[in-house]
Amino acid sequence: FSAKEQVLFTKRLAVLIGAGVPILNGLRIMRGQTASKGAKYIITKLLTEMERGQFLSTSLKQFENIFGIFAVNIIHIGEISGTLHENLEYLSEELKKKMELRKKITSAFIYPILIVIATLGITILLTGYVFPQIVPIFSSFKNSESLDKTSALVVEVLRQAKHSTIDSKNSNQYGVHFSSTTLVFFVGPTYSAVASTN
Repeated sequence: FSAKEQVLFTKRLAVLIGAGVPILNGLRIMRGQTASKGAKYIITKLLTEMERGQFLSTSLKQFENIFGIFAVNIIHIGEISGTLHENLEYLSEELKKKMELRKKITSAFIYPILIVIATLGITILLTGYVFPQIVPIFSSFKNSESLDKTSALVVEVLRQAKHSTIDSKNSNQYGVHFSSTTLVFFVGPTYSAVASTN
């Protein structure tokens, strides 16, 4: 019984009661119109209890884990005060607001999660595939006098990233090659900028 089905249940029942349809007849109409097996089961259970003389709120208590204590209390107050139609309308609006808020919260988390996944994917690709391919190329210039200090630093960082990625089988060292990746992109350019000013 989803949040959307709860909104439709309370809204339709409110409309039927507002139109003067007895609550038992209203529940029977709703049971005949719904295609959801879960909704049919719940409505059937409510009808069974109410045909034995129970109030709607009392019958709903067995589904308190679905509707919540707030909904049960709102309906109970409506039954006592004679404002069941109005209370069901109010409850429908509150359930709708709750559903929309839940959707907004879920949507707000999707973008950051995608960014994190993309970042991790790029990092794994660089440290697991790209770096091992280019390290041998740079390493061939290791002993060359023409290799400047910045390039030498980058070569060393790449070598460390390669070793920490390929040679290590301990997952706790993931942070090592992640840090190495960061150093390649930030330390190298920074060092170059400082060196160019001297």
